[in-house]
Amino acid sequence: MKKQLKYSAMAAVLYITLFPMSYADAEEKTAVDKAYLENLERRVAALENKQAASSGQDASGYLSQDVLDLMETMEVVEKKTLMDRLAWGAEFRNRVNWFNYQDKAAGDDLHTDELYQVRLRLNFFADLTDNLKFSGRLTGYWNWGDSMGQADSMGWGPYNKAAVPSDTSVRIERAYIDYFLESIPFCLTVGRQPSAGGPPGELRENRVRKSTWPMLFIDQEQDVAVGTINTSTFLPLEQSSLRIYYFKYHALDSASLDYKHSGIQSSVNAYGFQLETLVPQMGDTLLAGGLGIIKDYTLSRDPSSFDISSSLGAPRGTYLPTVYPRNVGDVMNYHVLIFSQNLHNSGLDLFTEWVRHDYRPNGRTVQYAVPGIALGLMSDDGVTKRSGQAVHAGFRYTVQFKPMNDPKFGFEYVHGDRYWKAFSDGHDDPLDLMGVRGNTYDVYYIQPLNQYLFCRFGATFINHDFSSGNSIYGEPKPVDEKVRNFYGLLEMRF
Repeated sequence: MKKQLKYSAMAAVLYITLFPMSYADAEEKTAVDKAYLENLERRVAALENKQAASSGQDASGYLSQDVLDLMETMEVVEKKTLMDRLAWGAEFRNRVNWFNYQDKAAGDDLHTDELYQVRLRLNFFADLTDNLKFSGRLTGYWNWGDSMGQADSMGWGPYNKAAVPSDTSVRIERAYIDYFLESIPFCLTVGRQPSAGGPPGELRENRVRKSTWPMLFIDQEQDVAVGTINTSTFLPLEQSSLRIYYFKYHALDSASLDYKHSGIQSSVNAYGFQLETLVPQMGDTLLAGGLGIIKDYTLSRDPSSFDISSSLGAPRGTYLPTVYPRNVGDVMNYHVLIFSQNLHNSGLDLFTEWVRHDYRPNGRTVQYAVPGIALGLMSDDGVTKRSGQAVHAGFRYTVQFKPMNDPKFGFEYVHGDRYWKAFSDGHDDPLDLMGVRGNTYDVYYIQPLNQYLFCRFGATFINHDFSSGNSIYGEPKPVDEKVRNFYGLLEMRF
């Protein structure tokens, strides 16, 4: 009896080990493993009861050993079952770029002949229980032969630490949990979420669509708390949901000040919601829209972030702020996205998205020792109310030609007006396509090589009509600047 139980348990463990199932089959496999564990537990209980009833010393010793053997076997099976709930993957990209920058006023015509970049991502997922999931991503991003240290990440926050080249260190790009309530159609998601690279960014990146925010609305690494209500359970709208979010856009958290910052700088909080649904009778067409507010907007207290010395022809560090307010006002934002994939089974994907910001200054400004110079919320006086908006539109077409693995080509266009502010510095493209006060044109061609490997070739043309597309301080000034980027990349995913 002892040998029969032990060998049957070991055979089951050997089968599980030699024939692991895919991540997609994890739930079915978990159910089988759970039934097997329950069977083992019943056998252990029976042996323990038999041991208690046994009167012989030798029989008691044998039964004790049986129980120990089966308990060890159960631990192995439980560990294997837990490992089957985990899934791992990786992405490895090599990219080569050529750049050209032109500034008509300054007479600049600068070239970067070649810049090679590497990006490594390690993705992992865990279905811990039926209603609790964990997702994470570690990212390394660096330039070949880099001798200048970390690229400029604006120094204003953690919004793009994994999206700009630095060294070969690995950084946390994603780490969040999804907790589903079983009694109501509600999910709570907390952590560093995939708020960068949202729709329609997956077309250019050759990915599937993610359930997150439109990239023109926000394209940053953020720690967010999101409550999602599955409204399709009670509304006649397929795959519809309501998302309510909160995140801390900026916090001054220096331990050297014992976290006593209430009199120095405001904490910047963001709140809002988004409604989304598939459009009836339109196939795979997503319609999403929402609004939000960023309260008490402010940024880094690092004086060098507001150094105006170069614009005055003075050495760096000569003109730094003398007055820095706790905050400069609020920002209201509104967004709409319509996104059709494989329209009428034609292989054509189309999208248009629009975002508007209304700036509500509070009269406070960053001030300098130079008379007449100050920086308010999208103005120089800190009083004038402004509105800025941008539109992003484009398409991708899949050529149905199996000998070439169905290649794809696409085009995207972005227009931002004078007072547009892009929250898009978390995109890992060398150029910020969304952060333009002017026009961006982008064309690309994607050639799949096999199911794991593809290459992409493209060109980006950005024409800046006004300064500082990612700044929210001061009145944007007219400029005539052009940036060109030609590139090719090779990417593997599994």
